[in-house]
Amino acid sequence: MLSKYFSPELTNAQLERDCPEGELCGLDFDPILGAQDFDDHLNFQLHITEATPPQTGRFEARFKLFNEDKQEQVVVFQLVQLKYGWRIDDIIYPNDNASLKAVITALVNESLHLKEMKVRLISSIAVACFVVYSWQWLAAEEEIKYPSQP
Repeated sequence: MLSKYFSPELTNAQLERDCPEGELCGLDFDPILGAQDFDDHLNFQLHITEATPPQTGRFEARFKLFNEDKQEQVVVFQLVQLKYGWRIDDIIYPNDNASLKAVITALVNESLHLKEMKVRLISSIAVACFVVYSWQWLAAEEEIKYPSQP
């Protein structure tokens, strides 16, 4: 489903995250709106313009997240033309100085780091268990060979 809207690069980056198919898990915001919250009864008025400075396939979307807002949310869509049509290749959030690719890359890197730390922790636990078991076995052997004196 993601490939209907996003470029292969952005789709693959998202799929590297072990998410259920079709979900954008791990994001604590709506990537299209670039926000967590918005008015449930929003009078949505979208204004799309060419990005400044103009670049091929780059468009600014301006809209309000809440009806009473005076300031508009700005989200920049970087599109790429593929043989089967235009797809979103990145979404830039100028107010946060961030982009969807950067956020997903950071999440993937964090996930890889956590997996590496988990492997190290499991290895350390296995070594500790081996040492404790070996020590208990040796202690048991010592008691059998040299019973304690009364």
